[in-house]
Amino acid sequence: MKKIISVSALCLALGSLLFSCTLETSDNGKLDGFWKLTRVDTLATGGVLDLRESGIFWAVQMNLMSVQDKYVEDSPEYLFRFEHKDGKLTLSEPHKGVQYKGDEPIEDVEVLKPYGINQLTETFTVETLNGSSLYLSTDKLRLSFTRF
Repeated sequence: MKKIISVSALCLALGSLLFSCTLETSDNGKLDGFWKLTRVDTLATGGVLDLRESGIFWAVQMNLMSVQDKYVEDSPEYLFRFEHKDGKLTLSEPHKGVQYKGDEPIEDVEVLKPYGINQLTETFTVETLNGSSLYLSTDKLRLSFTRF
């Protein structure tokens, strides 16, 4: 009888623990994940920048996006809030991630340009988004990504 009470108490404790936790899920669909920037096309001039050998990645999870050159030691990480709806991806509130100090707001867009971001609040048209490819465009650039 003592064993049955102990097992019942343990099951009750585990059950209440499971039901008290809330799981956060994302509704980003295929956008969630780790994307490698492979090419930037300049629309006005027809210029092409091949970035297949670079380490520029965009990481998307929940409502945050991280952008960083993973192949450059001590490369800063830039963080954004974003919204993905109606065929648009809008990045906003850019911050530089600074370990142990908190995040610093970005005020000069120049540091973001190597990542294909030319405005502090940038809206891209999502041309293609599937399990392996992502194509984003503005009136100036077209960015090509592959899922990593």
